[in-house]
Amino acid sequence: MGFTAAGISPTTVTTTQQAPLGFVLTVPNGDLGMQEWTYIKAGSLFAVGQCACHADGATPYNATLVDTVAQQPNKVYGIAQHAIASGSYGFVLSRGSGYFRSDAGAVAVNAMFQTSGTGIEGCIVETALADGTSLGFVTTASATNATIDPDDATAVIGVALINTGP
Repeated sequence: MGFTAAGISPTTVTTTQQAPLGFVLTVPNGDLGMQEWTYIKAGSLFAVGQCACHADGATPYNATLVDTVAQQPNKVYGIAQHAIASGSYGFVLSRGSGYFRSDAGAVAVNAMFQTSGTGIEGCIVETALADGTSLGFVTTASATNATIDPDDATAVIGVALINTGP
């Protein structure tokens, strides 16, 4: 991951606010292009690959796990690339190459995906999509991977080009 002059890292997680909520941090990611990270306050525990979204009636950028109802991409702040404890502040990946978590088992390369409306909170699912509903597309097939999320070794995680956010 590249260096940024913003004075804060996209992996920074704290219990005190370090930047304005909604702050977007752009970071070079080597041969994978640029990444855009959005600063949120976690209203839930976020694990690697889980979607952080806006809950109806909530203060902007006070993120919750996407529930079992599929969400429009403009209500998804980003996808967690590291754990963020409930009540803590941190960044979620809004655009660029990163991990996603599937509640539908393995997801094929080049598949488009959206938030889940069927299963586990905070996860995404491959589906036949209408224009404008996609959160991105898969670049590396998903599989169970304890290296990516040692706290949940059975999670099905893959790599995708992600494009979320308001």
